[in-house]
Amino acid sequence: MNTLVLTVHGRKIDLLAPRPEDIYWPDVCFSLANINRFTGHTTIPVAQHSVIVCDLVADFAKPHALIHDAKEYIKGDDSTPKQEAEEIAFFEQFPPAIRDMLKKSFPNLKMGREIIEERVDAAIHAAAGLEWPVPPKIAAEIKRFDLVSLATESRDNLPEQVGDPSIQPITLTIKPMSATDAQHLFANRLQVMLPTLNDVLAA
Repeated sequence: MNTLVLTVHGRKIDLLAPRPEDIYWPDVCFSLANINRFTGHTTIPVAQHSVIVCDLVADFAKPHALIHDAKEYIKGDDSTPKQEAEEIAFFEQFPPAIRDMLKKSFPNLKMGREIIEERVDAAIHAAAGLEWPVPPKIAAEIKRFDLVSLATESRDNLPEQVGDPSIQPITLTIKPMSATDAQHLFANRLQVMLPTLNDVLAA
């Protein structure tokens, strides 16, 4: 069984045991610029989305906001509908009685995807020198504007706005950037928000 992911710069990362020293920021920049939002049904790079959220949040949350989706560089972009479908499908494989027992006895049961995400996130935040788990106040600020960004991006780039209909998009129109421009934008913003990474990004 192979749990290693090979990156564009030749790094091998074990999804079950990612280490901070495995995180190579040029890999992050490249991958996030080449992964598009909404499971590829828009051409908005995740790198561009990350900068949008970073720009929207309050100053105290900006460094964490910039890398809030950085884990996707190594595990891909899972949409909310896919995540919810995974959980439903997981429990559907059990008879109703066992399903109810599992939900009652293990209310905090995590999908494999969630466990992997947390391990990758922990390594990324350690590599960035940022606190993990993300403090609740910062996490709430990021979540709020992640939803605002989702509403705006979908309004401007899909046939209709998706997500929570009560979320008000921003007035600014979001147009997709090229992968190259998004990669440079994200890398430059990393240098501003996380100056300790300047040497590796400049290499």
